Amino acid sequence: QAQCDDGEDDSDGFSEFDTSNLISSLMANQSLDDYSISFEYTDEEGNLLTSNELRNPFNTNSQTVIATITNPLNLNCIITDEIEFVVNPLPTFTVDDSTIVCLNLDPIPIGVTSAEAEYTYEWTHTDNNGVNSPFAPNNPDCPDSSCLLIGVGGTYFVTATTTDGTNCSRTLSIDVDESIIATITLDDITVDDLTSDNNNTITIDPTNLGIGDYEYAIDDPTGPYQDEPFFEQVRPGIHTIYVRDKNDCGIAQIEVSVIGYKKFFTPNGDGIHDNWRIL
Repeated sequence: QAQCDDGEDDSDGFSEFDTSNLISSLMANQSLDDYSISFEYTDEEGNLLTSNELRNPFNTNSQTVIATITNPLNLNCIITDEIEFVVNPLPTFTVDDSTIVCLNLDPIPIGVTSAEAEYTYEWTHTDNNGVNSPFAPNNPDCPDSSCLLIGVGGTYFVTATTTDGTNCSRTLSIDVDESIIATITLDDITVDDLTSDNNNTITIDPTNLGIGDYEYAIDDPTGPYQDEPFFEQVRPGIHTIYVRDKNDCGIAQIEVSVIGYKKFFTPNGDGIHDNWRIL
């Protein structure tokens, strides 16, 4: 009997075999009442045991169990048979860590990062609505289908199957989150200017910016950036607000005007503060 490694630890070399039909198979449908049978085997701890039955399921690594059938009316009439229990290993491989895909950028590669042998690979994708469906390999850099190009989030499952005839399979998963560059309009911005305390402020409402994780800067696309969507002590004039996705999906920007005026003017013709105007 041969089957693939299984159980909670599917890399320990043990598998649970169904032995419910073992005795009837050995006895060729003859009644066990006319014979006695014993099995010599090694248990999970490596102890050599003899018993008149094998547990069902029989949890074992690869070993040869000796079955002895005796006719109690003639103790010289003994038959022994070797029963091979073979546990084949599952594929051993690793996959990429969880990652993020930018919906506004090109697809990204994910896949198997290492494998100890030649396997075949099949992929499925569970989207954010819980729908699972096959995902056809689409990366020309992976003729063995060990990687994909993906443009949407979800959970991607890859099943590796041995090609040595044992047909053992193992499935691993890669979680992919989604992000996107912000979409910002003037409707998302509140400017509080001409205030009595001379503290002009700009507030960004993050509700409709998108699904990304964003940070904010003013007048300089290189920053410094801050987590709070709020700026104070803003001088009058035209300012540029930058919204950067923390997952590198891009920087959105928008111009905002802050109104102000000088508190005085001196129209004495000296060229200094001669005129008053809105800033």
